[in-house]
Formats: sequence, C-alpha cells, structure tokens
Amino acid sequence: MTSTRDPRPASPGGLTLAALGLGAWAQLVQVLVFREIMALCHGSEILFGVVLAAGLGWTALGTALAGRWIGRTGGARPAIPEGPSAGPAGLRETVAALAGLNGLVLALQIAAARGLAGFGTVAAGQTLSLPHSLALAAVVTAPASILGGLEFGLALGAASPAGFSTLYRAESWGAAVAGLGTVLLVTSLAGPVRTALLGGAALALATWFAVRPDGRSARTLIILGTALSLALACPDLERPLEELFWSGRLPGYRLLEVRESGYGRLCALSRPGTAQVSLYHSGALMASFEPGAATSDLRPFADLCATLHPAPRRALLVGGALGRLPEELMRHDLERVDAVELDGLLFDLARAHGGRGDSGPGVRRLAADGRAYVRNAPRGEYDLVVVSPGEPDSSTVNRYCTVDFFVQCRRAMADGGTLVLTVPTHGAGADYVGGGLSIRGASVFGALRQAFPQVRAAPVNGFLFAASAGAGTIDLDPAALGRRLAGRPRAAPRVVIRTGSTVETAAVSPEDYFAGLFGGVLATQESLDRVKVQQHVEALETALASVAAVVNRDDHPVVVAESLILGAEMRSGHTLADLLRAAGPWTVRVPAALALLALGGALAAGRVARRRQGERPTRPALLMAAFIVGLAGMALQVGLLAAYQNVRGCVYQEIGGIVGSFMVGLAVGARSGDQRLATARTRLVAALSGLAVLAAAAGSFAGLLAGLSSGPAAVAGFWGLVFATGLLDGAALAAIVSCRSASGSDRWAGRVYAMDLSGASLGALVCGAAWIPLAGLTGAMTVVAALVTAALLAVVFG
Repeated sequence: MTSTRDPRPASPGGLTLAALGLGAWAQLVQVLVFREIMALCHGSEILFGVVLAAGLGWTALGTALAGRWIGRTGGARPAIPEGPSAGPAGLRETVAALAGLNGLVLALQIAAARGLAGFGTVAAGQTLSLPHSLALAAVVTAPASILGGLEFGLALGAASPAGFSTLYRAESWGAAVAGLGTVLLVTSLAGPVRTALLGGAALALATWFAVRPDGRSARTLIILGTALSLALACPDLERPLEELFWSGRLPGYRLLEVRESGYGRLCALSRPGTAQVSLYHSGALMASFEPGAATSDLRPFADLCATLHPAPRRALLVGGALGRLPEELMRHDLERVDAVELDGLLFDLARAHGGRGDSGPGVRRLAADGRAYVRNAPRGEYDLVVVSPGEPDSSTVNRYCTVDFFVQCRRAMADGGTLVLTVPTHGAGADYVGGGLSIRGASVFGALRQAFPQVRAAPVNGFLFAASAGAGTIDLDPAALGRRLAGRPRAAPRVVIRTGSTVETAAVSPEDYFAGLFGGVLATQESLDRVKVQQHVEALETALASVAAVVNRDDHPVVVAESLILGAEMRSGHTLADLLRAAGPWTVRVPAALALLALGGALAAGRVARRRQGERPTRPALLMAAFIVGLAGMALQVGLLAAYQNVRGCVYQEIGGIVGSFMVGLAVGARSGDQRLATARTRLVAALSGLAVLAAAAGSFAGLLAGLSSGPAAVAGFWGLVFATGLLDGAALAAIVSCRSASGSDRWAGRVYAMDLSGASLGALVCGAAWIPLAGLTGAMTVVAALVTAALLAVVFG
C-alpha cells in the first residue's frame, strides 16, 4: 500500500529562513523597481501608488498561481500523492529551484524598463507622458513580483496551517531588514542591475542552505542561476542599458556619463555636431551649456530678473546653478549670489564636463535643499530670489510653487525684495494662455497673492511670476527696466552684428533691448486713447485672475495633478484632459458609496448570522474589515511618502527605509495573532480605532513635522508614523484571522490575506493618483478615516 505521507516532513526552521529570504528579496525588488520608475519617468508621487499597487497585484497573481500549482500537483491536504514535485518536500524543492532565477528575472526586468521607457515619447527629449509612465509602471513590475508571489505561495503550501503566522512574520522581518539595507548599504555600492544580480545570487544560496534540496534538477538550476548571475554582475551593464534608454529619448546624442546619487539618476549627454552638453536628473533636463563659452543664452533672463529689483545686493538662486546664470547676475553689481542645488553630484558632473560646478568671485554654489535653505536663512537676507525648479509634476518640484514656500521666501527677503519664479509651459507660444495652462498658472498665481501684496506675470521662459512685498517695486515696462539697467555699466546690453565673416558687437538702448527680448512680449503699444499697454502681459494676467483655481499648498499639491493633465492635453488634446478632470471626483465618491453599501450588507448579514448561530463579528464584517485595513494601510503609506518627499525633497534613496519601517510595524503587530476570540475581537476594535485616529490626524502630523525642516527629527517622525501604520495594520489583520481560527485557519487566513491584498492595491492606486491631488493630504486621509470607521462599525455591530 502506498504511503500518503511525505517521507521527509517540512522543516519549520528551514521554511522560516526561506520566508525570511523571500521577504528580503521582495523588498529589494520593490525598492529597485520603484527607483527605476522614478529615475526613468521624472518620478511623480502619483506613480508611488501605481508602482505599489501593481507590485501587490502581480504578487497576488503569483500567489494564486501557487495555489493552483499545489492543487494540480496534489499538494492539498489531507492526502499527498508521491512524486518528485508532490507534497511539502516537492514544494520546497520547487521553491529552491525557482530562487535561482530571481536575480536574472529582475535584471531583465530593469533592462526592459529602460528599453520601453526610451521609446514612445511624442518628441525627442520630452519626459514620458502620464499614460506612458502609468503603463510602464504597471507592466515592468510584473515578472519579479509574480515570481516572488509564486515562491511565497509555494512556501506556504509546504507549511502546516499552524505555521502560516510564523511565515508571514518572517517575510515581514526579511522585508524590513532589506528595506533598511538598501538605504544604508546596497544601492550605494552598486548600480541597480548589479544589485539585482548579486542579491538574486545571495537569495539562491540562502534558500539552498535553508531548504537543502535533494533533487538534482533543483540543485542544478540553483547552481546555473547563481553562476550566471555572478558572471553577469562582473561587467558594467549600467552604461549600455542607459544608452539604450537615451537612444530612444534623444536619438543621435552621445551618453558621456551616468551616475547614481541619493536623489536620482544623473546623466551627461553631448549634442551631435556641437559642443553642447546637457545634464539630466531622473529624465528631466537640468542644464545645457557649451564648455568654454564666454557668454550664454541665460544673459537676457538674468538681466530681466536683476532689473525687476531697483538695486539688488544679495541674490539667491534655487535651481539654475549649473550654468552661467549666477555669473550673469553678478554683472549687475551684486555683492553675492548664492546658488543652491539639491543634489551635490550635479555640481561634480557639471564640473567634469566643462560646466559651472565651482564657486567663484561673489558666487557660492551650495549643495542643499532649497526649501530648508530658505527656511534657515537669516531674516531679510536677500534682495532677489530667483526660483527655476522645472516642471512641477511632482512634489519634488511643486514644493517650490506653494503658499508655504512663498511665505518662507518673504521672511528671507529684505524690505522691497523681489521673488522671481518660472514655470515651463510645454513650448506653448506667448499668445496661448487658455486650457490647462491657465488653470495651473492660476493656482500658482493665487498662491503668490496669498504671500505677497504685489504679483505680476509675463509669458517669459514659460510663465514668469514676479512678487514683492514692496508696493510698486515690480515694473515690467521696458522703459522702467531700461532705466535700471542703464545705471549698471557692467551689464550694458550689446547686440551681435555679423557682416560676412566679421562678427562685431554694438551698444543698444536698454529700453529697446527689453522691448525686443523674448519675442517682444514685454513691448508696449499705444491704444487709441494714447494709453500704453503691454498686450501679452495684460492678456496673461487677466486670464490668470479670471480662473477660479484651487490655491497650491504643501498639503494640497493641486499643481502636480494639473501639470500631468496639462501634459496629456498638450500631447493628446483636450479630450483626455477633460476626461481626467471629470473622472477625478468619482474616485472619492465611488469608494465612499461602496463602503456604505458594504457596511449595510455586513450589518444585515450580521443580524441573520446572530439569529442562526450567535456569531459576532460575522465573516462578511471581518472580510470587509480586512479589505479596508489593507486599503487604509497602503493609502496611509502612500500619503506619508508624498508628505515625506515634500519635506525632504526626494525619497529616491530612502524609500527602502520608509517601507522597511512599515514592515517592522507589520511584523510586530502580527505577533498578536495567536489570541483567544474575545481578546482578538477587543484587539481588532482597538486596532481599527487607532487606524482611524491615525488617518484623521495624519495631515496635522505631517504639517508639524514639516515645520521641523529637513532635520533628523522630521525623518524620525515620518518613519515613526509609517511604523505605527504598519503596527496597526498588522495587529488588525492578525486579530481578524484569530476571530475565526477555529473554523479552517488555512482557508480563512488565505481569504483574509486576499482581501487585504486587494484593498492595499486599490488604496495605493487611488490615494496617490487621485485622492491627494484632488482633496489634499488632509482630505485624502479624512476619506481613509471614514472608511476605517465604517469597518469598525461593521465589526462592532455586524
């Protein structure tokens, strides 16, 4: 008679170690994919949720495939047929064999991401469109996530039901350790491809020692996969893969250098047929310059900025520090120009390729966060502040276009000081001020008006906004600007005259100089009643003042969403942009309506169940709670990530630590899983109550931490909030499982896990892509708190 028992029982310790390794690998995959998408797509926090949601969804698919695998190979209990892949031992062999493929799959995934991202832009050099970025984030997360879900699902199949909780906790601890490791060590020593290959090889070897496979095929696959991963990790694959990306983005350009920093991916490229060098940071153009050039095309912009103030002495540049703009400003008899860039490696890269990376007479180039620098500057330090942040399609840039930042600037400016801010307009002409441009511009215009009594706007370098606390300081009339320029001999304007092969320069009237700059947008004309008008300037200011736009704030970054919608409008016309605006509010209304319906259904089911069996809380109520706990936990994580990026300037390097903090909390919270029913129900009510309170107060907490600037206290505070989110999430899920542990723990735990994963995917997606842009952080977290409260009511009364 054939035995139906596995001849070699599963080793709980070996499976636990395997789960620890799989959790660490899953976290490394998430961090590397997250960083890759951010680097390729000029990462907006709207992509935070998409990357997390896609990763969770693909992992769930892998886990489902594992379930089908177990069922088809006879892994379901109680009877397990004999065979090389049957039963717990066979499942352990399969897990070990698949582990040898992880590094190779992730490396190929990164290569595919760069290839797909490099092709498909509307015009050479453009950043990726929103649909392209979303599709890329959704697709390239698939291979490694599916494989990881499959491996963990098979590991669960090889364990007894009583060991599920241990494996889940082990996976969480592995993810936590890997998340912190990516911040402290791994990604600082190797590029993403090499990190993937070395990490995959380490996982394969660790799984070998944990599982100790007996099968020849499993051992062979591990050895081959590890050897190939180590062999591919030896050469530098980063450069050829980056060249693949740029060959699609900028055909004909030559990649000079690529570097990884704590803030993103830096690239230097040379333009074909010229000496021009362009520096890119995570896919966004930062500066272009010609090494050794005596002048630059930034001189007219510098002249305009400097003459918007009657007599500036000290100036601050936030952005624009890599070219000659600081030196051009010094021509206006300034005592000092401080030029700030967030990423200090940009100065090194500029210096290495003939740009401006060093300080000089009167010019200080500083590697610092512009927000923190302005906050910590002495009161009244600067007469002129020039901010050139780039496209505000993420909080990294948008944080320089909010009321909060403008208030800080006003404090750092001397009496009568001038703030100049430029916002790109996707190449739109000076005559076009409608559609999404006016909506986004009006949001910034309104934010400036809340901080300064005088605000002007002109279609220069996109949209130029000038603001001052001194009445009458800002004058855009070429005559007034010319009078100021005439008093600064070192900055006297000259025009280039070419006669055949001869090139000469000649002096030009300062008034005529400004009237002709930027396509003549500042030129004045006389109306029929002999009143001087600036047609382009007045048309823009009228358009901005007439739009009822939401004011842009740190906690409500409406300009981020409007920038992405504007990009869709410029590339695809008004239809897609109108659809995105119309669909936005429904992302809040539909979940709220569904939560109310689910609450009603849970209460009704609870009444029936109590009449029949006296159950409380009922299964429908618990499953609803599991779904909303997953949604709330991930929505809070995405919201805190967005707030953290707004405070720190970037989460590129620290994403692993933040997510690792969540996983530590999840593991600690999950330890409450083995409790009696009454205790589990009490713990569930307490965890849901805490989660609702945390969500309701998240906006206030983030505001308080933002007031601490970018110091260690703010970092610790945000990481602590993320840890608390994971703690409450883990405690709630463990209590939900314990509430029904007596009736088929393996099946019940699986259903709870599935509901939690589904809710987490939805929460990550809608919070990052819709709720925060639409309602702000406080509004989004209020929605989350309301949903958790509905789940709490279902548990208590259902």
